[in-house]
Amino acid sequence: MSNVTGYSLNHYGTMITGPVRMNAYAAALKAAISPTSVVLDIGAASGIMSLLACKYGARHVYAIEPNDSINVARKLAKANGYTDRITFYQDLSTKVTLPEQADVIVSDLRGVLPIFEHHVSSICDARSRHLAPGGVLIPQKDSVWAAVIETPEVYQELLKPWSEDVFGLDFSSHRTAAVDAVHNELAQEENLLTGPQCLITWDYRTVSDANVGAKIRFIVKRTGTAHGISLWFETVLFEDIGFATAPGNDRLAYGMAMLLFTLPVDVAEGDQIELDFKCNLVGDVYVWQWHSKFFENTSLQEPKAEFQQSTFNAHFPNLKSLQKRASNYIPLASEEGELTKQVLQMMNGKTSLEEIANWLTTEFPNIHPTWQEALGWVGEISEKFSR
Repeated sequence: MSNVTGYSLNHYGTMITGPVRMNAYAAALKAAISPTSVVLDIGAASGIMSLLACKYGARHVYAIEPNDSINVARKLAKANGYTDRITFYQDLSTKVTLPEQADVIVSDLRGVLPIFEHHVSSICDARSRHLAPGGVLIPQKDSVWAAVIETPEVYQELLKPWSEDVFGLDFSSHRTAAVDAVHNELAQEENLLTGPQCLITWDYRTVSDANVGAKIRFIVKRTGTAHGISLWFETVLFEDIGFATAPGNDRLAYGMAMLLFTLPVDVAEGDQIELDFKCNLVGDVYVWQWHSKFFENTSLQEPKAEFQQSTFNAHFPNLKSLQKRASNYIPLASEEGELTKQVLQMMNGKTSLEEIANWLTTEFPNIHPTWQEALGWVGEISEKFSR
């Protein structure tokens, strides 16, 4: 679950002490590691996986984490006497070259679901560059499951602000954005109107495509009102060791994903609901699409309700920004861009940030009026681009 900034120490503490997830990961590491093992921990965060790898006898561990939480991992490694057995890299794993290949690669780069940012591409890169022949990936597989749910209270709570007048003001223009978002909401077994269907299984030993496409059909088990789709995942970490975030299981740090239907639909036992689901990685974000058709048991030819939805509607796209990303766009550097270029040229191994900040306040006082502000700006550039 790295590649996400903003986790608090309390959040990391919750993940460390969550018994279902951590007991499973600990058991998988213990079973996979031998005294000669080299372990790579991708998205090390607080370092719990790296520490466990040392505890279970790994010869050496490489811990990679782009977030500043790597400093927590360093302190914990020192406190537990593992400093000499863990090498830390604050970077993305795709940018790191290790001095040796790993016998075991452990990661948890998921969000609410494995369908998250560059999770799959990071695993594919690690598998091809960092994993020794015959090495072990933890996890080995993730499967995403879905079921249609009845959840009137959650549906009303999520959409009420965008469906009613608030202080005499109309907010309904953003109802579509709210209903087409991916929500993190738990579902219980009693919420399920259908049995679960598997949307996707990623075997990380072979997967190459980060995009998802599935067409499935649910059969309604009882009369009720369909409000949306609940999604969760189950994982095989190593051999027969794993866990699931399914309804009825212990609550885990991941939560569960929920997709709402544009409108609630009354259904009866035996009705069928067809879901055409796509999820494509665009830049750093997945764009979800779900096309839902509802069929009465007595007539499976024409749907009684049909919705075409996409999280694109919830992203509030800036058209100017999208135009600037188009392949046929001809860019011209802004004043700040030109200034950034000059600052990068001054980062020549001879000029200090203090000197650069002084130059900025002298030459461009309208843009950087104070030395403190200028130093902060060049410090950000230095953090991102300097060696």
